Amino acid sequence: MAVEAAAPEVQERIGLPGGAIRPPWVTEPYRLWSLLEIMKHVDPRFLREVINFCLVDGRYTGIQDALRKLGSNEQVSDGKVFFTLPEAQEIADLFVAHGLPRSADILLEWTGQDVRSRKLTPETVMSDLQRSIERELRSNLFLHVGENERRYYEGRHQFGEGVAAAFPSAVIDIEEAGKCYALSRYTACVFHLMRVMESALRVLASTLNDPRLDPKRNPSWDSILKKCSEELKKERRARAPEWAADDQFFSDVSARLMAVKDAWRNPTMHVEIDYDEEKASDIWYHVRAFMRYISTKLSE
Repeated sequence: MAVEAAAPEVQERIGLPGGAIRPPWVTEPYRLWSLLEIMKHVDPRFLREVINFCLVDGRYTGIQDALRKLGSNEQVSDGKVFFTLPEAQEIADLFVAHGLPRSADILLEWTGQDVRSRKLTPETVMSDLQRSIERELRSNLFLHVGENERRYYEGRHQFGEGVAAAFPSAVIDIEEAGKCYALSRYTACVFHLMRVMESALRVLASTLNDPRLDPKRNPSWDSILKKCSEELKKERRARAPEWAADDQFFSDVSARLMAVKDAWRNPTMHVEIDYDEEKASDIWYHVRAFMRYISTKLSE
């Protein structure tokens, strides 16, 4: 990269801490950036130079004027003839700060070499620089997330603090399910919700005192649902201790688990099944309700 650290005045101007010149959407790639934030970050001089240089034909801009000036103003330093341009470093800083490191390289490489070994003309550099800027601008892509979907993408502990505390292993998958839903990746959302459910199912299976439901063996939904149904059919004194002690809770958990199963239509995920927004939303709310309820009395 042409520039790894900015001068203090450049840091202050572009608002980046620690001397690093990087676009904020590069340093924080997984947060949402509003159009207003992006516009506030863009230096007006950079915007003017890029628009004029790349989008307006035949106009002499600061970049073009600077490069042309290098062709006529040679300065002697230590017996060698160099192109020198104080503005070159500042322009390069602007390029890097806005995600155009290769364009900054082109500019600084040209301005820092011995003119006697220079084969390129200012016009050639301008052409190369223009193509580089256009290519790098096209490579910086942004997704749009609407206001209604933003809460799914940015929300933390979307199933509640109680669920996060009781099932910490599910926190990441809940957040990822929300991000997938916000980005219209509904099948991926459902897969993450399946992982959320598995964290609860393993805890539920452990309460049944059945070695066949060893959580380490990742018991299937069918086996857990079957065992729950069998347990509820027993007389209370014959049930597993926790089930005997709280009949209402475990009866409700079983019923809610069946509701999630019905929302999924099938307890097993098949690769040929795709989920649209409506189905993913239905599953989201069923899983959320189930996790909130089970977390009131069970935890990892």
